Amino acid sequence: MMLTKVHIALLLSVLISTAGVISCTSAKSGDRLIGRWQQVGGQRIVEEFKPDGTFVTSSIEAPDPVTGKYEFVSENSLKITEVHVGGRVESALFRVEFSEDGKKMRVASDSGFLATFERLE
Repeated sequence: MMLTKVHIALLLSVLISTAGVISCTSAKSGDRLIGRWQQVGGQRIVEEFKPDGTFVTSSIEAPDPVTGKYEFVSENSLKITEVHVGGRVESALFRVEFSEDGKKMRVASDSGFLATFERLE
């Protein structure tokens, strides 16, 4: 199954950084991910990653939020599992990099998706 472009963009934007990218351990990456992120440019996607391993994705273009679970499967590899209305489940892997100050995240997939997210205070 394929994640919708809005949801992929939202998830990826949170994970991609434009400056000061550093390597993180899995635990450190997980700690850095927790919080609210908004996509830079493109769609107005907001991702909220919670400490319990769940997330909520919302967008002006998608009236219903998408929920699911996330987990780091390696140092910079994030697995996202979305649960859609009706019970349909989709999973995808993303490469994630954080800026040194933790305020930006860069997300990329093998399918060519690339997005940058900024942390919301």
